Amino acid sequence: LCVCTPDCTGNECGDDGCGGSCGSCGAMEVCQAGQCASSCGAGLTPCDSVCVDLLTDEAHCGACQSPCDPGEECQGGVCVCIPDCTGKECGPNGCEGSCGSCTPPETCQAGLCVCAPDCAGKVCGPDGCGSSCGSCAWYEACQAGLCVSDCDPGLEQCGADCVDLQTDPAHCGACHSPCDPGQVCLSGTCASAPPDAGVPDGGALDAAIPDSGSPDAAGPDAAGQDAAGQDSGPGADSGPGKPGGAKGGCACQGGEGAGDPHWLLLLLLAVLCPLRRLYDRRRRVSSRPRP
Repeated sequence: LCVCTPDCTGNECGDDGCGGSCGSCGAMEVCQAGQCASSCGAGLTPCDSVCVDLLTDEAHCGACQSPCDPGEECQGGVCVCIPDCTGKECGPNGCEGSCGSCTPPETCQAGLCVCAPDCAGKVCGPDGCGSSCGSCAWYEACQAGLCVSDCDPGLEQCGADCVDLQTDPAHCGACHSPCDPGQVCLSGTCASAPPDAGVPDGGALDAAIPDSGSPDAAGPDAAGQDAAGQDSGPGADSGPGKPGGAKGGCACQGGEGAGDPHWLLLLLLAVLCPLRRLYDRRRRVSSRPRP
């Protein structure tokens, strides 16, 4: 705790430096420079028995009992405000003026310019003060302070994946909206798969080989035999003058045909014919009414 110590050394009157008095003078005397005198010196005026300079005395500025406000000085008998910007770089100076201004995004706080982070409406990107408002997931991009999808045009962000909501069965029409098993996603709507969706050749056999189940076809039955019970398979001998031996189906020829420039097509037909017959048999069996 600071304690003021009065100092009246060499003084018999006047202020003791702590708000008290070193003494008083007689009725016809005045206190001048700590000493009692009969009158004040030149340029001084007695105020409460004390000789003061009305041009500079802050307690009697311009006239006795006319003090200046705190922060003011008496100059030429007039109280003048003295700006105080000690330790300040912004804010008021105490005299209705300013010690300076800050540059945005800095703001003045307690006389100092301090950067105020600006993350209003932002979840990512710089905050204006050398730091960040946040970061996005590795599969997102920060645009204008917001995390947005980094997918190519036509694709949507579903979790960490870029998907086509029009065709993806796991995200059909909307993220995390899967289709039921066996369904496909068509134009953003789950639908049943087409009847021939399970055929391995995608219907190519239908275009290359006549349907053995049609009325015009005279192919072998499900057991690979004709109506007479004779084997009509690919390797059956149909007798002299009957090349190939197959009836109502595909015939695979060799011999002189092996040198034909279309041998690749012949080889493909040799592989596809048995697959087609197997598919026809299964379809007929599945279509027969059960007893």
